[in-house]
Amino acid sequence: MSFLRRIEIPIILFAIGSLLPLIDYYTGNLSVQASELLSWVVILVTFSYLIGVVNLFRYHLNNIRKGRDVYYSVLIIGSFLFYLAIAYLNKSVYDWIFSKLYTPLSMSISSFVGFYTYTVFLRGARLKSPTAVLLLAVTIVILLYNTPTIRALSPQMITIGDWIKNVPNTGAYRGILIGMGISMIVLFMRAIIGRERSYLGGG
Repeated sequence: MSFLRRIEIPIILFAIGSLLPLIDYYTGNLSVQASELLSWVVILVTFSYLIGVVNLFRYHLNNIRKGRDVYYSVLIIGSFLFYLAIAYLNKSVYDWIFSKLYTPLSMSISSFVGFYTYTVFLRGARLKSPTAVLLLAVTIVILLYNTPTIRALSPQMITIGDWIKNVPNTGAYRGILIGMGISMIVLFMRAIIGRERSYLGGG
């Protein structure tokens, strides 16, 4: 058992699993091995979903047994079992629930979070510097730009909003993407050589 607990084994597995698709992407010489690895990844992801479902039931059944948040736990378990049964018994009802109930609720929650974020930003903004004033002005312009009524009444707002999205926003976004890409390469190399071990559950 001590051999199986050695830290070199997961590092080697990580290196092989990472390098095979990378080499196949740039050379095309390991397509069979990369395809087989992808099949194993799908199997592992499926089992991870199963573990998630088991943990979900364990947590909420434990809540019910202890009398803690019983109604929420019963609602979650009941909704899960009902939706799972509908998915296999009646596909049309499953699609109706997804399109008519889940999607509008998801959009409503996203809208609420968006307005809440803007409210917190406006209340917390301290206009003590030109940068803060500029950030607040851009935020208001983009908020009005995404409002259909304002877009219909003011064509100038469309021009200003398009310029903000296409010029400064795109430039900043590309800079962030470049920084993320470089960071991912550095993190990948550190994991390959064994310097990064956070994914192993240790420091």
